[in-house]
Amino acid sequence: MGACREALKESGELEEAVEWLKKRGVRSMEKRAAESMEALLSLGLDKNGVIVELRAETDFVTRNELFQQTLRHLAKMLAAEPETADAGIEAALAMRVADGPERPSQLREGAPLSEALLELGSVLGEKLVLANVHFLKAPAEGVVAGYVHPKFADSLSGTGRMAGLVSVSGGRCDSGALHRIASRLARHVVAAQPRFLHVGSVPAGGSSIRLFLSCLAASVSCCWSELCLGSCPGAIANLQFTTTG
Repeated sequence: MGACREALKESGELEEAVEWLKKRGVRSMEKRAAESMEALLSLGLDKNGVIVELRAETDFVTRNELFQQTLRHLAKMLAAEPETADAGIEAALAMRVADGPERPSQLREGAPLSEALLELGSVLGEKLVLANVHFLKAPAEGVVAGYVHPKFADSLSGTGRMAGLVSVSGGRCDSGALHRIASRLARHVVAAQPRFLHVGSVPAGGSSIRLFLSCLAASVSCCWSELCLGSCPGAIANLQFTTTG
């Protein structure tokens, strides 16, 4: 109430008082020293794929529906802007917030994302940090699919604590079959959380990891054979993944 009285005294008009309070909240977020350590992920899929990691100071805020709606909107927004997503965090923070059916009204449309997150942080009471943007480009004649494992039982769909993206291509496979394969493999990758893409990339002395990767490769092959049987003849030319969380 004290801040509201001060705002009205300084500005004299209700709308100007609201703007004064917003600016004051942004300044407090800029000076805030608390670390934003609690993370939540969301997956955005267009032709390509992107995983976005947004952080707050406590899990109380990451559980908040407004926080999760914002994160999900950012993932969809970046998936629709592949050049920006591929350029990394700085480019993402400089882009302007686009409108969309799921954009929360508190996330100001048209504002640079860096400013919009400061403003939203003043609403939620914690500093918000865009921590990571992982981009995966769809290969020629291929698809990208992904999976997010929920962090909370009541999380919004498309948000979670672990996420994976997989791109798959195959010359004689239709896109529907490729997408089913990529989706299944993305779930497998998130569950196994492999640290290396292939056995040859394991450093010397990692014999137990090599054994694990061999088992993973066998499991993936079984999954692949089951999915391809009768619907996707021919070899898969490319398999890549990105995980975080």
